[in-house]
This record gives sequence, C-alpha cells and structure tokens, in this order.
Amino acid sequence: MMVTGDDETRFIVRGEKVILWEGGKYFLNFLQSDLLRELGESFRENARHPLHGWWAAVQAQAATRSPLGPERGLMSTVAVLSFFTVAYDLFVLADNAKPRERLVKALRIPDQFHGARYELLLALFALALTSHSPMRRTAHRLIPMASRSIDGLASAML
Repeated sequence: MMVTGDDETRFIVRGEKVILWEGGKYFLNFLQSDLLRELGESFRENARHPLHGWWAAVQAQAATRSPLGPERGLMSTVAVLSFFTVAYDLFVLADNAKPRERLVKALRIPDQFHGARYELLLALFALALTSHSPMRRTAHRLIPMASRSIDGLASAML
C-alpha cells in the first residue's frame, strides 16, 4: 500500500489499482468507502446481515459525534472495530494477493458472512506467514489478536 497526496486528495495504491480518493482526510474514511464499494449496497438494506448492524452503528455514532467537530472522530466500540477490522482485512488481502471473488461474494450473503470472515482471517494468516510477504515482519501482531483488548485492537488497526 502506498498513500500520497494532501489532506483533501490522495492516491492510494492497492495491489494493481491506483485509487484517487477525495472522500476525507482519514484512512478510516477510505476503508469504509472501500468496503462499501467491494460489497455493494445489498447489506445496507438487509437487517439480517452482520455488517448491516455494525455499519448502522458506525453511521449513528458519526451523526451523534458530528457536532463535536471533525477531530473528535469515532469512539472505539465493538461495532466500530468490527466493521473497520473487516474493511482493513479485505484491504490488506487485496493489497498483497489477488482477492478471491468467491470470498467477496460470500461476505455479501448474510448466512455465509461468518464463514467467509473466518476464511478471510485464514487467508491473512497464510499471507503473513509466507516468506515473501511484506507482512512477515509484523506477523507476530496478527496471531494474538483474539486475546487483545478492544483498545489494543484499535491501536493495532490504526
């Protein structure tokens, strides 16, 4: 991944794509947009989809915190961290390997989401453990993630 530009316009290199990003100065803004673009509109309308609840909670919190000013951002809640962890994991996988279309399709389907999420984590572990991966240096951070506190996960993600 490479990011260059100013606070308003950035070029983000992800895998073989160069993406012009003008949607906000924070990387989390890009991650949200990237996940929404990858998975499409359907989960936002389907209350049974796990991402729907997380995304709705992110939107509600953003609306509530908006009057506090742009520098206040989002609080680290389970819904916020869950949503952005999926977004970041897909971004890392797309940046380091050809994303599997079947996996992205499965993430869109509510009944297949948790299984696809597990496959995504396995793909990230496999990527982290390969000797040619740029993540090799940080593979130790990926393995104990389940035992981390929410605040520790948030700081590792950002």
